[in-house]
Amino acid sequence: LNQQIISLFEYHHLKDNLDIYNMSFFLDQMLLDCEFQGNRCTSKDFYLFHDYHYGNCFRFNGNDTHSQSYANHTFEPYDPKYSKSAGWRNGLRLELYSGDQVKQQQFNYRVGFRIIIHNQSLVPFPDEDGIDVPVGKQTNIAMTRTFTNRLSQPFSDCIDSMAKSIPLQNRPLSIVYKQIELDRLKQYQQDYCLHVCYQLYIIQKCNC
Repeated sequence: LNQQIISLFEYHHLKDNLDIYNMSFFLDQMLLDCEFQGNRCTSKDFYLFHDYHYGNCFRFNGNDTHSQSYANHTFEPYDPKYSKSAGWRNGLRLELYSGDQVKQQQFNYRVGFRIIIHNQSLVPFPDEDGIDVPVGKQTNIAMTRTFTNRLSQPFSDCIDSMAKSIPLQNRPLSIVYKQIELDRLKQYQQDYCLHVCYQLYIIQKCNC
């Protein structure tokens, strides 16, 4: 059965008809209950983004300014929400449905959710920074945030402006700077730059 499923995906991929969004759960199907700061939240408070390893991911309070449309579902822009009080009762509380484990076991070897908590101005990378949450369990995640400011050159290898890196003919940084210009990135992000370097390396070595 696994080989049949793989063949089905390969067939749709070759036909350029691989609709990953419709082959996954819709957020309305997964989101059984949602609260933030004691107030109800819905699927309209989430935004869709795609991750290579995890497929469709949904981001809460991402401060997105553009609407998105996938299939028959539209994700509308919304104003960011702010936390006024600490404690598990005042944070984001979710009850999620992971599907029928018996019927889905031929599709994957594990069941659960991958959670990542990140700054709104950063691109999320669930594979590096995510936390696995099992099904059938209540999980509480507490966090603190620390800001680190480093001095620029000559005190370190850091630069105080992305524009200064362009004359250096540094291709990865040039790509990152272009994404900032296009407003796809809010600021320089080391993880993003490392992913760009890795992709460029694969293209150079494998020509793919």
